[in-house]
Amino acid sequence: MTDATSSTLDNLGYWRRQAEEARAIADEMEAPESKCTMLDIAAAYYRMALRAEAAAAKDEIKSSS
Repeated sequence: MTDATSSTLDNLGYWRRQAEEARAIADEMEAPESKCTMLDIAAAYYRMALRAEAAAAKDEIKSSS
């Protein structure tokens, strides 16, 4: 595994953890607007995880070619 791929996979885990943490914080919130904002943040982190996953898959395809 190349350094770039390893870094991408590390980012994948990071973004997923951030999304989980943001969702957990949102679950504790009572103010609807604040809860909605935190869930939007969690969704953005999840999208970053998907991008990291796609980049890792692309790197894997490149390295196996």
